[in-house]
Amino acid sequence: MRPRYSITPCNPRVWSAPELGDKIHIRRGWPPELDDALAKSGICRFELTDCDSDVLERLSVYPVRDLSVDGTLNRIDYSALMDMPELERLHLGKVRSLDMLDLSRLPKLTYLECRVTRLDGLAAAQSLLALSICCRIKSFEAMPSLPSLRTLSMDSPGLSSLSGIQKFDGLTALHLVVGGYTDLLGLDEVPRLERLSLCRMKHLATLEGIGGAPALRGLWIEDCRKLDDLFPIADLPQLEDLRLEELGRVKSASFLLPLKKLRYFSMDGIHVGTVAEDATGLEALTRLENLVFADLTHADHYPIEKLQPLIGLRQWPPVWKF
Repeated sequence: MRPRYSITPCNPRVWSAPELGDKIHIRRGWPPELDDALAKSGICRFELTDCDSDVLERLSVYPVRDLSVDGTLNRIDYSALMDMPELERLHLGKVRSLDMLDLSRLPKLTYLECRVTRLDGLAAAQSLLALSICCRIKSFEAMPSLPSLRTLSMDSPGLSSLSGIQKFDGLTALHLVVGGYTDLLGLDEVPRLERLSLCRMKHLATLEGIGGAPALRGLWIEDCRKLDDLFPIADLPQLEDLRLEELGRVKSASFLLPLKKLRYFSMDGIHVGTVAEDATGLEALTRLENLVFADLTHADHYPIEKLQPLIGLRQWPPVWKF
């Protein structure tokens, strides 16, 4: 199949950094007509799929600010990235090690997303504000210190605790995927944390320790099926956005009542116990703007009629952008 490209209009609701504008998606090589298109469009955002090193080299003469490279592990020389000094956002498919790149030569790089075998070379990315990484480490101690980092998304099956998280004490957003976590002890080491996402943690049985992040404004818990006690959430007085999906058999909703600043609440795929008395208290949450109950099939005595003033608020909350 011949090389081709397409232009995707920017979606400000979903895309991060919408100010960078539209994106060009290049597939399987450099189409002959692409040079004219780039000269006319001024686009600085690119996505490469099944391309080779030649495409990266030809792209390096343009002011690239956002680049995604996928499906090219065995056919590409990433050294051409070092000729893109304007690069701000970089997504890489699976790479063996970041030491193949001299990240110090990308002084404007603020966002990096990658699957990596070794973390060698990551310490050179001192300008990073956001890091999304899939790797295999057993402790946050194995990661280099990145003092500017504000958002961290970590997918590592070997992690089982937050030990060592203090080296990222400037974090305002933390997204944890899989791992052997059983609690959240150590969260007090990141006192500025405002958003926390927990996903696919099959051993997480308690939220003990979550009160160590009193500044938390957004909490998203998904597919943690051993978790059934949500009462520690009541210790988050600043919480505005709460999303719960696919948890254990939650027996009480009383954790909601102290959350006087709650604006967005969604609950999906949760086995709700007898929460009649708890649910009536939602009427006191006067700041609530969005309320979504996607599945109430397991409710025993849910006083849904008492919530009619709130049921109209069924639009989904804003998209989280990590």
